[in-house]
Amino acid sequence: KFDVVLTDLHMPMSSKTLGDQAFKLGELVPYGILLMVEAAHRGAKFVAVVTDLNHHADPFSAAFDHYSQFPITIDGAKVVMMHSPMTSDGAKDWARALEQLTKE
Repeated sequence: KFDVVLTDLHMPMSSKTLGDQAFKLGELVPYGILLMVEAAHRGAKFVAVVTDLNHHADPFSAAFDHYSQFPITIDGAKVVMMHSPMTSDGAKDWARALEQLTKE
């Protein structure tokens, strides 16, 4: 069990995940949404799904504009969908995402 789960919105698919006909191998799929729900159901206290995608280019990222304004609760877990804070070198800043998720 984990107290905190941080996941990216998009995950690359592999033949171990889905059949070859379902997605192109390596294609990014918004699997983080499903991981978010599963983590909350399994007892995580804090869950965040993070994306750095442009909301003009990705429909799930665009939805985060609305849902990132407030946390939601799933099975008692605080769940946040957020646009990623970034480091000075352009990478996702997971430490800042964790801070934002766990602040009261």
